[in-house]
Amino acid sequence: MDIIRDVDDHVICFADSDRGLIEHSIRKEMIRISLPVGGEVLFIKDGCYTVIRRNSSRGMYVFSDHHSGMDYTLRQ
Repeated sequence: MDIIRDVDDHVICFADSDRGLIEHSIRKEMIRISLPVGGEVLFIKDGCYTVIRRNSSRGMYVFSDHHSGMDYTLRQ
């Protein structure tokens, strides 16, 4: 599995692009996501957002930026 990091170099999750599997740990819980081709998931952490999109059966597109780059304001 590959380590996915945000724009500030925080570890966001681990991804296996061949199987479309994403694993994300928060506190003591593990979240597993199986992305179909064309599916995407959004992670938000410490002022950054990271989008992971499975663009083919063997590849994923990852984009990360700060909230100021988003078109809307996140409520806390």
